[in-house]
Amino acid sequence: MEATIHNKVLVIDGVRYMVHPALAAAIEQERKEHALDHADAIAWREHLRTARRGAPLTPEILAKVHKENIGTLGPYTIWAVDGEAVRVFDVDFTTGANPSLMAYFPAGELWYEPHRPSDDAPKIVHEAVEDHVMSRFGIDYDRAHDFANSFEIPMRAAIAAGTLVVSDLLGAAKDWLDRHYPAAIGL
Repeated sequence: MEATIHNKVLVIDGVRYMVHPALAAAIEQERKEHALDHADAIAWREHLRTARRGAPLTPEILAKVHKENIGTLGPYTIWAVDGEAVRVFDVDFTTGANPSLMAYFPAGELWYEPHRPSDDAPKIVHEAVEDHVMSRFGIDYDRAHDFANSFEIPMRAAIAAGTLVVSDLLGAAKDWLDRHYPAAIGL
């Protein structure tokens, strides 16, 4: 598997995916501001990933974290989680997570902190794409995150423009992935 980002295009095994121009500019600006070259960023992410490889979460902790099993999306079980409970043991948890980065939780799960369906569906899309390219293609977190953003950002724009209405959380995520990332994660 070969993956590169060049000129706002992510190429995975010869398949080209456009990266949103605003995202590409933001990524470049962030890298300049933080003065990290790509190798440093990869090393830092791997350090975080390794540091989070502790013992699997106990059933007691999972009972506090899991709020609701939303259903499945391809190979993933989607869980709405209590973000405050997650942040007790992972202060970096923001709105969602997947096992490729957060190896402390069960494989095959995607987590998101629920707010409203129009905000949650893009989070689920992001986590599914990010985990898929990291686990299947071995892409590092930074590139996988950028790639996942290229699906999340247009979905959020469609919701904001009113061209995508989210009445069924998983249905909207499945439909979006089906149209924009077809069959890649076994939907």
